[in-house]
Amino acid sequence: KKSAISISVEADLYEGAFVDQSSTDIDIALFFKPDIFDVTSVTTIDITSNYGHRDALECVLTHLATGEEFRLYGVHLKAGNQSDDRADREQEAENLRDYLNGFDYDAHFFVLGDFNFYYSDEGGFQRLTESQTENNGQLFDPIDEIGYWHNNYAFAEVHTQSPRGGTYGGMDDRFDFILVSSSILDETDMNYLEDSYTPYGNDGDHFNQSINAGNNSAVPDEIADALYVASDHLPVYLEVVFSGTLPPLRQIVISEIMPNPSLVSDSNGEWFEVYNTDSV
Repeated sequence: KKSAISISVEADLYEGAFVDQSSTDIDIALFFKPDIFDVTSVTTIDITSNYGHRDALECVLTHLATGEEFRLYGVHLKAGNQSDDRADREQEAENLRDYLNGFDYDAHFFVLGDFNFYYSDEGGFQRLTESQTENNGQLFDPIDEIGYWHNNYAFAEVHTQSPRGGTYGGMDDRFDFILVSSSILDETDMNYLEDSYTPYGNDGDHFNQSINAGNNSAVPDEIADALYVASDHLPVYLEVVFSGTLPPLRQIVISEIMPNPSLVSDSNGEWFEVYNTDSV
């Protein structure tokens, strides 16, 4: 029987929750700040029938300041690049998409983790992102970096595997993603902050290398070394904006004020300058 477990770390600054998946030795966990978020439920979504594969972890959270509810789905899809591996990933992705399609069109959710996709034409990625008869569960890549990711220098800036290099192959795959619902990209009460999607530690200059080879312009040397030791994947993060919090989704800046026209010789009078930081 699977059960939710709550733990405390860093002197109660963060709390954690996860569901033990007894059929595998790899579990997915959530860590959050309890003064910012409330976790309503933590459970698993059955996306695989194969022993040793992992189901998706579903975490339902509420942003305390705004009352906005959203869902996180942690996944670790089947690894490998053989046809049966790709078929397993596609089936897992299809099962998850069927579940997500059951939500309302304006639901906020993220699917994130190690997808093990080698290219965007792979069946599993297509099932998650394609337009279907029921589209409420359709997912999107916030940075729209679509293509053949494997061992392709054109995608060096978004590769996440492997920062260890050597027998792990170096930085040449985009296995790790955060995919989002359409409501996260539309103008709603919870939105992706443009240009915030980051494969942490990837400076785009370590294609087929270890992340700490030579100089790394994205992070200090000690962080690059820590990423090398920590995992054979880089973490990925993005930022979201909740309505009524800073920074706002649409922002107008008053950048200059001329309150005393007598200080200059022109006849423009008193004026202020408004700068629009968005494209809208």
